[in-house]
Parts: sequence; structure tokens; C-alpha cells
Amino acid sequence: MIGSVLLFFLTQGATFGLVGWLMGGPLAIGALAMFMLADTKSRSNPWFTANPVADEAGNEVVLSTIPAGDYFGEVTLDGSPRSASVAALEPATCFVIPRADFEGLIEGNPAFARDLIRKLAGRVRTLTERVFDLALRDVYERFAKFAEERAVDYGELRIVPDRFTQREIAARIGGSREMVSRILKDLATGGYVRVEDKRVVLLKKLPQKW
Repeated sequence: MIGSVLLFFLTQGATFGLVGWLMGGPLAIGALAMFMLADTKSRSNPWFTANPVADEAGNEVVLSTIPAGDYFGEVTLDGSPRSASVAALEPATCFVIPRADFEGLIEGNPAFARDLIRKLAGRVRTLTERVFDLALRDVYERFAKFAEERAVDYGELRIVPDRFTQREIAARIGGSREMVSRILKDLATGGYVRVEDKRVVLLKKLPQKW
């Protein structure tokens, strides 16, 4: 039984660190307590980016993505400090469940506890793959994987439907904005891609190496 639930609203770019559920759209989140997103204007991709971690220079790495309707922030259940932050990608409405009530929900609802375990296992799997990419793939290979995995068929072309800035792409592949800019410029020169309204259009299969 949940004793109290907070409802609050986030403007685009707002940051916070608690626990919540996502019910309707994208957020960029970090290590939290428990949140649930009630409503947002969703991008064409119904997922939101998670766990942005930044260094002292402000360079950011986005560690994972989480779908709308999901919850986040449960990593603080071990009692350790939060290791990342959360920022709304667009205006959003969230529910916040106090930690004591969240722990009671785990103890009193086996179905929820099993779902939480499955989600945590999936996130460990995602982070394992992320470590592999960062350790064994160079920035270009990570960019190519990023573009190929997100591209959808559009006539004879393939297009990444979300509008990403070069800095946002860099945060998702673990590179710098300057390196992403160089890669896009070289691929455009080679006739592999073009950028239209911040969307990457794949004109042909990307080369294995850059």
C-alpha cells in the first residue's frame, strides 16, 4: 500500500534526483529513488534517455534509455549516494513515491518485485554491452552502431527519426562533439549520409571503418 504520492511538473531541461515512474514520454535520467512519468509530449521515439553523467568540463555520457511508463531511481535502494542526474527532455509530469512506501511495495507485491528484478537484470545487461562498446569499439564504430540501430526505412533511404544535436549524439556514444562533427562531415563527403533538420539520413550502408 502506497501511503503518499507526489505529483510534480518538469520543464524541459529541469533536473532532479529521486525515484519515479514514466507514463507518457521521454526523460533523461540518472541515479534516483523512485519516479513515474505521467505525461509528456513524446518524441517519435517513445523512449527517454537515462543516466547522464558529466565530467568537470561538462562533457556528458548518457548511459541508457528507459521507455515511457517505466520507473527509475531504484538504484538508491542500496543506500549509496546517487551517481548520476536526471533532466527532462521536454515538459513532463511525474509521480514520486517516497522511499519507505517503495520498499513496502516491494515487500507486499511479489509481482512488482519480480518486475523490478527483471528490469534491473536488463539494465545490467545494457550496461555490460555499453562497457564492451566503450572498451572495444572506437568512436566511429559506436556512431555507426548508434545510427544503424535507430534508423528506419523511408522510401529508398534510411533515416534516424529523432532530431539529435551533435552534442547529444556524442553523449550517447561516449565521444566528443568535435569528433562527431568530423565523422559526419567525412561521411557526407563520401556520400554516405546527409543531415536534414538535425536528422541523420543514411544514403547507403556505412563503412565498417573510418
